[in-house]
Amino acid sequence: MNQLRILCLGAGRGWHATELKKASQRAQIDFDSAAYESMKSLLVGGRSNLYCECGPLSEYDIILTRTMPAGSFEQVTFRLAMLHEIHDRIGLEVVAGGVERPEQHSCTDSEA
Repeated sequence: MNQLRILCLGAGRGWHATELKKASQRAQIDFDSAAYESMKSLLVGGRSNLYCECGPLSEYDIILTRTMPAGSFEQVTFRLAMLHEIHDRIGLEVVAGGVERPEQHSCTDSEA
């Protein structure tokens, strides 16, 4: 049986990230964390491949989402669209309190 792989987006380097890492080690789970800002999509052969600073997102079994940093409308929309693409196309479980569709999101760092 392969070891469960979990990626936590937006975990940062604080107490919560440390505790998640410790708990994962006790449970023998491979745990990585990455910044939302490192998310990218590369087109290869007409198909998008999704990555972050830890590598291809398709290599993970579960993606946990923590606080998404503020950004421009385009940045926030891109991040949310990637989370939905991860779930819908790759079939990964994205665990969050709720992930809005990009067109529903209005949390940007610019004023309306």
